[in-house]
Amino acid sequence: MTDFDRTSLDRILSAPAGPADWDDVLGRARAGQGRRRMLAVLAAVAAVVVVSASAVAMRAFLGERGFVGLPPTGAPPSTPTTGKLMASYWVRTPETMSNPRRVKGWLYADGRLVWQRENDPHQPRPPEAANRWSSGLVEQRLTRAGVERLRSEIVSTGLFSRNRDLVLETESDPCFNWIDARNDGQLVRVTWTSTVCEAQAPPGAPIMRTEPATREQTIALQRLKLRLSDPAAWLPESSWRQREFKAFVPSRFAIGLWSQQGAHTPAEILAELPMAAQEALRGMSWRTSGFGPSAEVTTRRARSLAKALDGTGLTRKRGAFFLSYRLAGPSMSESVVIVFGPLLPHGEEPGYGG
Repeated sequence: MTDFDRTSLDRILSAPAGPADWDDVLGRARAGQGRRRMLAVLAAVAAVVVVSASAVAMRAFLGERGFVGLPPTGAPPSTPTTGKLMASYWVRTPETMSNPRRVKGWLYADGRLVWQRENDPHQPRPPEAANRWSSGLVEQRLTRAGVERLRSEIVSTGLFSRNRDLVLETESDPCFNWIDARNDGQLVRVTWTSTVCEAQAPPGAPIMRTEPATREQTIALQRLKLRLSDPAAWLPESSWRQREFKAFVPSRFAIGLWSQQGAHTPAEILAELPMAAQEALRGMSWRTSGFGPSAEVTTRRARSLAKALDGTGLTRKRGAFFLSYRLAGPSMSESVVIVFGPLLPHGEEPGYGG
């Protein structure tokens, strides 16, 4: 109050009834300033409560489970946005694990271990799962020494001196399994199947130049499955920078087009969609892949596209592994589907299942 003169106080405060009493005036001025301070404090507290609630919600999103579809606004993407792949795998989890199915994983030189576990939808849903089919994409972080220890665990089997396609006599795994590992600067892939799956291959299926697995190779693969299904169970604490998993938030998405009516080019498929959907997807840089046209966009752009597609009459579906929009024809063979697929740090999609 020492910065206020009497003229200023006369303008701020209404004149009191009766003779002037400057002690009373100064007291009321102090009370007015105290009320303003209290209001400011209450406003700050309210802002902290809102921010804290948002932070708690975001921590729950990032810390408890993965997700399927687009991440919520404000979820920070995993960094760095790109990564050098050191190993990847798609293997069956052991029967001792809760709801055992399959797990896909991607190990990067910067320490990230990104993975997603496929669940059996007919069994109880694991509490950490994004839905009853999948854990969603999650990530943990290893030290550089931890990355090398996990990579060395794979290549020490001796299987990764060259690419191999093996057939296991007594294997109960699904019909296609793989492990990639970087060895001498190159990614080397080992795939395997069973004699049963090989015998049941449909007519016209690509013929793989397989070789029978030796007993030692079979034992090595069985050991690797156990190791890769749950690295946290055997890697020491010193190998981890972040042992607890959190949601993997991609920085980019692939928007895929798929038509069951025989259309293949982006223009042909887009022509089957409502005009509003065509407008939302116009001008994108489409490239052709084995699964149909796709275009790479930022996560922010993917959110904008999804919002635009919400009002076009297409059916939005958050499926087992992806967000999609479907234009259903009179039969399933006439459907057109737009898929939002997350991109991993090395630029590939995680793929269905796993």
